[in-house]
Amino acid sequence: MAEIRRDISDMFGGIPLRLSEANQYLKIFEDSPEMHQCSADLYVAMIDTLDAVIQQYQKSYARRMGSALFKQNKSGEALQEKIKLVNHHATRLSKQADISSMQRQHAMYEGEKDITKMMISSARNQDRGFNTLAFYHRDMSEEIRRQRILSEATLNHLMYMLKAQPIMGQRGDESMTIREHQSAQPSPNRESEEELHSTQLNALKTLLGKLEIDEEKDVASTDTSTQLRLIHTLSIASQDRAVALIMSPRLQAWLTNTSSAMMLVNGHMFSNEDEARQSPLSFLCAKLIDDVLNRSRRSDGMVDHSNVGIRWFCGLHTDMRRDPDAHPKGMMNSMISQLINQVLDLFSGVSMGDFSLLDRDLDLGSLNSIFDSLVMTLPGGTILVCLIDGISFYETEDRENECEEVLFMLTSLVRRCQQIDHGPVIKLMVTAPLRSHLVHRLFREEEILDMDETYPSNGGFSALQWDMGMGAVVEY
Repeated sequence: MAEIRRDISDMFGGIPLRLSEANQYLKIFEDSPEMHQCSADLYVAMIDTLDAVIQQYQKSYARRMGSALFKQNKSGEALQEKIKLVNHHATRLSKQADISSMQRQHAMYEGEKDITKMMISSARNQDRGFNTLAFYHRDMSEEIRRQRILSEATLNHLMYMLKAQPIMGQRGDESMTIREHQSAQPSPNRESEEELHSTQLNALKTLLGKLEIDEEKDVASTDTSTQLRLIHTLSIASQDRAVALIMSPRLQAWLTNTSSAMMLVNGHMFSNEDEARQSPLSFLCAKLIDDVLNRSRRSDGMVDHSNVGIRWFCGLHTDMRRDPDAHPKGMMNSMISQLINQVLDLFSGVSMGDFSLLDRDLDLGSLNSIFDSLVMTLPGGTILVCLIDGISFYETEDRENECEEVLFMLTSLVRRCQQIDHGPVIKLMVTAPLRSHLVHRLFREEEILDMDETYPSNGGFSALQWDMGMGAVVEY
């Protein structure tokens, strides 16, 4: 009987360990049906044995024979058999764990062989892909290099033209309007292209109609001519200031760099309001944009779409009671119209999703989104010069929020294009006759040019040898 008591004691002492082992095995081999069956058999045997022990104690208590509990050999032998069955299932569970472990290792080995085959096949495919990618990268690099060479030549030529002597004359229209575009006699290729992109062209027509731009007045061209005529009225001191900016290494670096760039020019001119509205900075902006547009006109009468120029002279549009464009939204209306009219053909592939806002009134946010989409559609290497003169006139209490919203969009657009190897090249220049107190926060320190309050007398435009007929001659 002592042997039976010892077996019962050993079984009870081993129950926690066996339950813990069974639980760990099931966690490790949870997908193994054999492990689950072995565990279930062990649990059943343990419960059956515990039930037999309890029944024996209950019978003993009923007979008040506690000291002779196991004198009945038959019942003692049956209990020992149940304990042996528990031990058997525990051993079987452990062996099944070993078998499952070996099966898993074998599966991993077979999987590794399959993975090796896949890796070899993938490596071969990658080699072919890398070769294709290398050829594409080589071609793309060559195209980028070619575009940079063309951009460098164009930008250096613009810098040269900016220093050239102007001659006031008759200036042609800067672009073909959308009505002229559609009424022009198309070539056979042109007819097929217009048919292919008629939906996009109609969307652009709708957009121009919603902008409510008076194409007959052509405010942007009129403003440019007004500012160019300052050459006849600027004082020598104002001419010296304009020359100082033209010859500034900062401006030359901004214009001739083949990457997108932006610059804020604080003029620091302490003058009356009329002089501030039409300042030497205004003349420089007008001359630069005119040089861009002149460069885009080819000798055969066609338009070179690789150079685009848009501008807005804030000082000429400040009276909101009389001028419907005297606010940042009017500025965006005009610049979008200028952009579309100059390079209408380039927008034939614009996604219609970009014009999903045309069904409702266009607020400033919608205009900003449309402008951003149009610019990002320009082919790689296209040079877009965007000039905003006299921004401080829109930094007033009633216009400052819209002003900051527009400039945030423009500066963000430039920074995004700086990260693109084969995107449009944007040259953004913003001027303030005195200084900007709002949008300057959107420019980095190296992107702000603070002019001196005074410049030594240098003979005005004669410093550029315009009065001697030297250099190139530009007719307006």
